[in-house]
Amino acid sequence: MRTAETPGRRKRHPLLPGRASRPEKDESEVRWLISYSDFMMQLVCLFILLYSVSSVDTSKAVPLAQAWRDETGLGEVKLPSTGRTPNVPLTSSELTTIIHEVQIMAGRHPGGDSLRLVRSTDGFKLQLAYGMFERGGDRLDAQGIAAADLVQDLLHPLQERVESVAVVGHASTDEPGPLELSLNRAAAMLRRLTREDAPRRLTGELLIAAGRGAHDPMADPGEETGRRLNRRVEFVVRLKPGS
Repeated sequence: MRTAETPGRRKRHPLLPGRASRPEKDESEVRWLISYSDFMMQLVCLFILLYSVSSVDTSKAVPLAQAWRDETGLGEVKLPSTGRTPNVPLTSSELTTIIHEVQIMAGRHPGGDSLRLVRSTDGFKLQLAYGMFERGGDRLDAQGIAAADLVQDLLHPLQERVESVAVVGHASTDEPGPLELSLNRAAAMLRRLTREDAPRRLTGELLIAAGRGAHDPMADPGEETGRRLNRRVEFVVRLKPGS
């Protein structure tokens, strides 16, 4: 027996020829994204947990521990001594501030425009773009003395924050015995910086003399002007942690 169909409406069969059926959405297409987001959320939570336990607020932890020890009949809470100067790493902002101070002081000095300041992880390097010695000599000339005065003006206010200063001598390729000569030049600069009559004398315990020979030229050694600039001394400054 056939039932009468409602006039004007025809039942559509999904398998009728000529009519494409709409495919069902495959949930596996986005399933990997859900798993990835869950993993990233767990990773973020792990980092937050590690950060929260990386440091202890003693102002809150000590009273809590003392209350527990009072209840259990134990003694007083004793904290380990951290010393006078805790080994706190030098932050980027602190290093930037110190370098900015040095640049300001150099700008006020007559020879400060020849100063090049190279930043490092724990301090900076001072490079002066002019020669300081005659060929084959280890005595400071007029520009070398001016360089020493400039370095004293820059580093004397920072001595409390300085760990060490390496006074590194250099030589040009046309000089005999460049390694020994560069070391003698560094020693001559060190003596100038620590002389007793210097108005801004640097502490000798902070200074270290070193020589690099002709290995690190500042200018082209093929020209006399470049060789003149290579007869110089540089200053590698290391700052104390947590300056």
